[in-house]
Amino acid sequence: MQRPLLITLIVPTFLILAASNALAVDPAVENIVKTMDEKAREGKADEVLADAKARVARADTAANRYLLGRAYGLAREYEKARVEFERVLERDIRSPLGYHGLGAYFFSKRDVEAAEKNFRK
Repeated sequence: MQRPLLITLIVPTFLILAASNALAVDPAVENIVKTMDEKAREGKADEVLADAKARVARADTAANRYLLGRAYGLAREYEKARVEFERVLERDIRSPLGYHGLGAYFFSKRDVEAAEKNFRK
């Protein structure tokens, strides 16, 4: 089923707003995400993933699990990313980071309904 054009245009806006709101919760996480994205653009996704795994080994927190999920996403290991975003919510069911991560995952899979559901939480 093809979605109406309006929904096609609105959903990316949810993606942008959800990312802004989720990262605004923790400026430290926002800064780390920026660094991760820069390194990934430089072709250093493996380094980003290793750093994120080390963070979780030091402190298994919701924020560090989110960063690990993002790192898996940057390394194009999307199913592992989804698992980490679910682990974020196991640690903190109200975490906007976990819902943002799952929303981005489902959006990448073209599951607009599931993406929107997570972005709205």
